[in-house]
Amino acid sequence: MVISLLFSFAMAAPGNPPLKLSQKDAAVMALQNSLKAQEVTEKYSQKLSDAVLARQNFEWKLTLQSGYQTDRTQTLTQSGEYTYRKYLTTVDVVKQLTSGTTLTLDLARTSQKADISSVNSTSTTPNQLTNDSASLSIEQNIWGNAFGRGDRALLAKADLNQKADLLLRADELQNLVLSALRLYWNTYVAQENLKESLAARDRYEKLVATVRKKAGNSYAAPGEYSQIQAEYESRVQAVKQASVDYVSTMDQLLTFLQIKDVKEIEFTNPKELPPLPATLAADAESTRIIRSQKFKVDALEQEVRGLKSKSSPTFSLVGTMASSGLDTTGEGSYNDLSSGNHSKYYGGVKFYYQFGESYQSEQIKQKQAELSLEQTKLNRMRQEKADELRLSEQKTQATRQIAESYQRQFEFREKATRELTKSYGQGRTDISILIDNINKLLNSEVQLVRSFGDYSIALNEWAAARDKLIPDNEGTLP
Repeated sequence: MVISLLFSFAMAAPGNPPLKLSQKDAAVMALQNSLKAQEVTEKYSQKLSDAVLARQNFEWKLTLQSGYQTDRTQTLTQSGEYTYRKYLTTVDVVKQLTSGTTLTLDLARTSQKADISSVNSTSTTPNQLTNDSASLSIEQNIWGNAFGRGDRALLAKADLNQKADLLLRADELQNLVLSALRLYWNTYVAQENLKESLAARDRYEKLVATVRKKAGNSYAAPGEYSQIQAEYESRVQAVKQASVDYVSTMDQLLTFLQIKDVKEIEFTNPKELPPLPATLAADAESTRIIRSQKFKVDALEQEVRGLKSKSSPTFSLVGTMASSGLDTTGEGSYNDLSSGNHSKYYGGVKFYYQFGESYQSEQIKQKQAELSLEQTKLNRMRQEKADELRLSEQKTQATRQIAESYQRQFEFREKATRELTKSYGQGRTDISILIDNINKLLNSEVQLVRSFGDYSIALNEWAAARDKLIPDNEGTLP
């Protein structure tokens, strides 16, 4: 039953070879295939559009209106029964600049035809006329968003927030890759534990046969055969548990990486411990999480500056240049407009102030409080990141030393077990001593494999702490 369970879950069927998987393969699949990576991308795609939305007020704005009008109203300057049939067309183009300048271009044409239905009409206006007009207005803020200072500050805030979000996205993707690599190494360790459990069971199975033969020849001590059978059953149980653990961790890894129809993984890992990277002075200020937080602080400073600039009363210089043309034909009206004979110029000032409750001052106070909070958070994060960098380096060095120690311990256990097995066969060692040493050897094998995985995970965690696991550019692996 154990063998059938193992082969049904952990071994590949014919024609379906095992998946060869390296650490880098797992990292790439985590970024490209995992649903969590899609969640991160979709979450930040919404935030990254804010920088574009902040510029919507500075886009060109075009308004075009055209229509037909029937007019029978009377005025003080004319009497009688008139019906005016008019074709009205207007074009407005507005452009707001980041210099605090607003440009407005207005174009209009009115084509009018009058139907006279009364002999009492006193108007001498021709029955058919076309009127064209064009004007260009310029408004420049010189107080309250003076020369666009407030606008540029708020745009800078949006850009800084975008930079902060890009770094946070890369950091989240890096954490996602780190989670995938933890699953990768946990699955590798579980697979190796399963192999060791099978080897241990086979070792005890051979020892059971040896003791059975001794018992048949009346050479075995009382209880030896039962004792070794009990140990064999414990190894059968260990195989069952190891197979369940392996299948469980493998399923988690395959689900995380969105890999289908795979029954077995062939890990392509180095047989020796990877070397420690060159120890460099880790700088917390250069890490993504700190740089992102600094961008957030800078963005809030820009927002406060922009709000203060826009909270002042608005005082602007205004200038307008206009021209018009009037003729019985459209061509004549346009020529009259182009000649500039009927022009108009205006220059002046414009003042705007909103009385009542100062909502803007309260908004500024809130943003200043938020700025103070983010600055305090930045100082805390600097200290925590410095601690993380130091501790992750120390942990990596310690886990390597532990793994090297387990390697030496395993070699000693293996040598002791060989000698005690030989001594037991010669009748000079009690079986309980041999069993104890075999169990210690098996535990040493498990600890050695686990220490290899722990060291590999620690290496990745140290790389992630220094932002070396993936680069900044959206988590794309080199």
